[in-house]
Amino acid sequence: MSPVTLLLAFCLFSLSACSSPRVLVAQPSSTDIPFQAVVDCRPISSDTYVDQTWGGTRIKFSAIESPSAIYIGYYDAERWLAVSEIDKCTGKVNKVRLPSRFDGWDSHNYITLALDDRHRLHVAGNMHGSPLTYARMERSGDLGSMKTLRSMSGGDEQRTTYPNFFRFADGALGFSYRSGGSGDGKEILNRFDGHQWRRWLDSPLFDSLPGAPSISAYSTGYISGPDGYFHIAWVWRDTPAVETNFHVNYARSKDLRHWEDSNGKTIALPITLGNAEVVDPVGQMRGLYNNIKLGFDSERRPVISYIKFDQQGLTPMPLS
Repeated sequence: MSPVTLLLAFCLFSLSACSSPRVLVAQPSSTDIPFQAVVDCRPISSDTYVDQTWGGTRIKFSAIESPSAIYIGYYDAERWLAVSEIDKCTGKVNKVRLPSRFDGWDSHNYITLALDDRHRLHVAGNMHGSPLTYARMERSGDLGSMKTLRSMSGGDEQRTTYPNFFRFADGALGFSYRSGGSGDGKEILNRFDGHQWRRWLDSPLFDSLPGAPSISAYSTGYISGPDGYFHIAWVWRDTPAVETNFHVNYARSKDLRHWEDSNGKTIALPITLGNAEVVDPVGQMRGLYNNIKLGFDSERRPVISYIKFDQQGLTPMPLS
C-alpha cells in the first residue's frame, strides 16, 4: 500500500479536500474540548504539506488548535502514531513519533487529542483491547517532550478501548475509556488536576453485576445539556457480537460522580443491568445497533435516537 500525502485540510476533514484555509477545526460537539480562537500571524495555506500517511484503511485522525499552533494526530507512512505541529505564525511543521505502531486494519484504533488549561497537548489512541497508549507535553509548545508513553492512574490500563477526552462542569480535563473487552468491559473515568491524572470514581461507571455473566456498555458519551446536567444513554452487550445488543438505557449527573435516573432517583455506582433505568427494553437479535445518539428538544428535554427492527423486520429510527 503506497503512502498518502497528508495535507492540512485532508487531516481535518477525514481525507476530503477543502478550499478554505481558515476552517481549521471541525465544529465542536457538546463533549469536544473548547479552544481559544485567536488571529493567526498569517493565513495558513489549505494545501500546507504536513506528512505522508498510511492509506490502507479508514481510521479517524484528530486535530486541535492552540493559540500558537495547530496539532494533528495521525499514523504516518510507516504506521507509527505521530503528531505534527504547524506554527501559526511561520507555517513551519514539526513532527514527533510516539513508540506505538498501528499493526491492524481496525477503525477502533482512532486517535484523539486534547489541550489542557496550560495549552499542553495530550494524545491517546491505537487502543483496541490493548495497553493504554497515552502521552502529553511536559511544557506548552514543546512537542519533543511527548515522545514517551506513560500511564494515567496505573490501574485497569492493560486492555483498553475507546479513549475519550472531555471537560468536567468546572472545565477540568477528563478522560474515559473501556477496560476489558466487548461484552466484558467496564468504563473508567479519570480527571487531570494540572499535574497528574487521578481516578474520578471509586468504582467503574458501568460494570457487570457481581456473580452474573459479564457485560459491557456502549454509550453516547457524556453530553452536556442545557439544564446543567451531563446526560448519557447506552445499550448493553454481553458478547462481542453486535446483534446481541439489548436495552436502551439512560442516566444523568451534574458532576459525573453522583448519578440519577430521569426522575431524580439516585443510581448507586457502578451502573449495572440491575439498577439502570431502561428506556426501551429492546431484546437481543432485534437490530439494536450501538450508534445510539442523545440530543435535546425545544423544551430542553433529552431525546434518544436509535434503530431497531419493527414487527415487519424493518429498521425505523424511534425517538425516546
